[in-house]
Amino acid sequence: MSVLNSPTAQDPSAFHTTHLDPAPQDDTIRNDKSSKNNTKEGTNMQFLSTETPIGKLHIAAEGDSVVNIFFDGEQPEEFGCSIKCTPPESTVLEECAKQLDEYFSGMRKVFTVKIKPCGGKFSQVVYAKMTEELLWGKTISYGELAMISGSPKGARAVGMAQSKNPIPIIIPCHRVVGKNGNLTGFRWGLDVKKKLLVVEHLSIFN
Repeated sequence: MSVLNSPTAQDPSAFHTTHLDPAPQDDTIRNDKSSKNNTKEGTNMQFLSTETPIGKLHIAAEGDSVVNIFFDGEQPEEFGCSIKCTPPESTVLEECAKQLDEYFSGMRKVFTVKIKPCGGKFSQVVYAKMTEELLWGKTISYGELAMISGSPKGARAVGMAQSKNPIPIIIPCHRVVGKNGNLTGFRWGLDVKKKLLVVEHLSIFN
């Protein structure tokens, strides 16, 4: 693992799994504000990079919370964040890297590091539902995820939220598939999505 010297990262709003605001109605979902409107400029972030079977991943943290996981070539502000970098001091970075290694080694099914993703109101509901209910080795369709997120007609909004998921793997958007079980869009591409599902011993239809 090595420290990543980067001028960018993110400052998301707090993530709570024990309390959620009611999901907005469909008209509200279409107007869900981008994560950029929910972040502060110039927040200090810390970074750590770690090698994994899918490539080098970079972890960003604010205080004791993980706020982003991204590949080389990605910039956290793409997901609505803008920060300045500080020297690495957060122990959550090393703990997150350790848990990712355990996940890829088949030794971990549940992540316990604290996370704090940025995103609009509906995105936060979707992220929480995925983290709480979409467990290791299971998949769900976009429509089913929309249903449990409180918006039966919000499958498209669910897809938009997933495309901006700042903490893939820990917020397991790779477990969301098409209604027929087919692989569908993923922030890191379908090849990586398939590899993550294989880690969890899931059958792949395409």
